[in-house]
Amino acid sequence: MTHSADESWQINLTNKISEVILPQTKLVKLVNTSDIIITSDSKLLLTGQTKLEGLRYTDKKLNKLTFEHELNSKLATMETVGKHNLQLESGASMQIMHTEKNVKLLMAEQPVMPLQKLINQFNNKVQLLSGTFSTEISGTLSSSQLFGHSEADRYQLKI
Repeated sequence: MTHSADESWQINLTNKISEVILPQTKLVKLVNTSDIIITSDSKLLLTGQTKLEGLRYTDKKLNKLTFEHELNSKLATMETVGKHNLQLESGASMQIMHTEKNVKLLMAEQPVMPLQKLINQFNNKVQLLSGTFSTEISGTLSSSQLFGHSEADRYQLKI
């Protein structure tokens, strides 16, 4: 932790957790590195990266997830803006943007092949052969209602 003359505090945080077990969920080898800056005007900036060797929910398993995060917050009002990037082992990636009230998930156009490994976790009869895919989901954090759309272009599907 460092403290500067301009009254800001900087905390460099690294934590490693070998295993977290919750009902129906297991996290394996979580490594988080973050830089946290708190300024004299009560603003907080958190940037960092979390790597997870494995995530298991019931019988579904994802390996090697990387989650990059950037969070800006005004502590006095709790106004928050977050930008996160999730990268899966398969190569599929997703951006997550949020405020203290709203959330938006965006999967920019990308080849369908990286999604195939993810889809196989849930339904191994569906085969994406070629093409591109994108999706966007948005909603409010105070309700469970989410709205969105997905697009697939120039794809071949075998069921």
